[in-house]
Amino acid sequence: MKFKQKDMDGLASFFAEWRGENAFFAGYVNGHDRFTIGLQRSGGSTDFIGVTFVQCVYISGPVRWSGCDIQCEIVAMPEGEQGLEIRDRSSGFLVRCEGPVFIGGGKASYPE
Repeated sequence: MKFKQKDMDGLASFFAEWRGENAFFAGYVNGHDRFTIGLQRSGGSTDFIGVTFVQCVYISGPVRWSGCDIQCEIVAMPEGEQGLEIRDRSSGFLVRCEGPVFIGGGKASYPE
């Protein structure tokens, strides 16, 4: 999967909007190695937005944390393919994926 700078800028902008909020493990589907986290505003709301990472090869970190500060970068995957590394250094959350990222059930996707 080829990620371009505009994809990275879009993801960075999206995650910046959620800086300082709550994040949690929302689901995993084995068939396509799809991992979904939920992002939720502080203050007791039960509404959240899902962010799904496809073709995950590595997942680690907490299942729930607050004060998120998620960053992403393009990395070389073990087989030489291009992929993404998504991390929150303060919590220890880390995901590496080879596929696209879907936000809000497909309302936005990267690469576009």
